[in-house]
Amino acid sequence: MRKPRAFIVDDDPQVRTVLARFFSLRGYEALACEGPGSVCPSSGGAKPMCAGGSPCSDLLVTDVDMPEENGLDFIERLATGRCRLDAGNRAVISGALDGDGAQRARRLGCTVFLKPFRLGDLSAWLADCEGRMDLRQPLATRRREPRLAVGRAVSYQLGPGLPLRQGTALNVSASGLCFRGNHPLAAGQTIYIHESHLPSGQESTVQWVNELDGGEFVAAVAAVGRPGSPRAERPDAMDAPQDVLGRQAPAGSARAWCA
Repeated sequence: MRKPRAFIVDDDPQVRTVLARFFSLRGYEALACEGPGSVCPSSGGAKPMCAGGSPCSDLLVTDVDMPEENGLDFIERLATGRCRLDAGNRAVISGALDGDGAQRARRLGCTVFLKPFRLGDLSAWLADCEGRMDLRQPLATRRREPRLAVGRAVSYQLGPGLPLRQGTALNVSASGLCFRGNHPLAAGQTIYIHESHLPSGQESTVQWVNELDGGEFVAAVAAVGRPGSPRAERPDAMDAPQDVLGRQAPAGSARAWCA
């Protein structure tokens, strides 16, 4: 059987580190990030992307007050969309959740932990969650390379000699990147990426596109022919954009997988 996987979402790096270590010591694959957009491909978009038959994770722990998106809004969007994660395996943590917020969280089926919380209380909740997990069931995403959020400018072309378009790289890896832009792309399309960790004009294949409000999109691309790219390995094993916590890569190294 596989390891259980936990998604941790909190904009406080100290909380993320503590929770990532806690889950890792319990034998979990702990994936942590500072906002929902880096862990869930449907985040911030008008169209949910949960089209598969398997969940992306076995449980989710999210903060409530975050700059990118309120954690309760995130949970509610999952509940009304096509998220495959068991509702009982979702929890919210907050330092200042009022009565209405706590009631809303419980209505969504979430367990509430108020900061500062005890890891013993988290362990008791985990025992219940683990009874609902089926570790024989494959998960929808795979973690294959270390990855890191970068938030830096990236340029891309739709073809050789065509104008450069601008975007923002969200995550990068040795074999690809995930970026936000405002020119429509399509899965399977070939584009040419200009980004510091890849050769200039690197031919890349768009793996998926998530449309956002305001005409923007988030796209994952894999560099053609590089280790871990779809032409070097299987095209059906692409990850959703995810930051990593607990395995910080050294500066200057290839360090993210989001394609």
